[in-house]
Amino acid sequence: MSISPTLPSAWGDVSLYGVPYRDATLDITLTGTGNRVRSCTVDGRSIRPAIPAAATGHHTVHIVLET
Repeated sequence: MSISPTLPSAWGDVSLYGVPYRDATLDITLTGTGNRVRSCTVDGRSIRPAIPAAATGHHTVHIVLET
């Protein structure tokens, strides 16, 4: 799953919990504003903004956005 969110500045930080993706469950937190991914971590490890299709189990995703 490719990650390319856009977050309006009026929203503040956004968190989504228990997002099902194939055989995985994701807790996703978006911080910052804009439509460009500055950084993306999964379970504390820096990755490109994508979740592998083969992912299984429960994972925490943190995405920092910038304009």
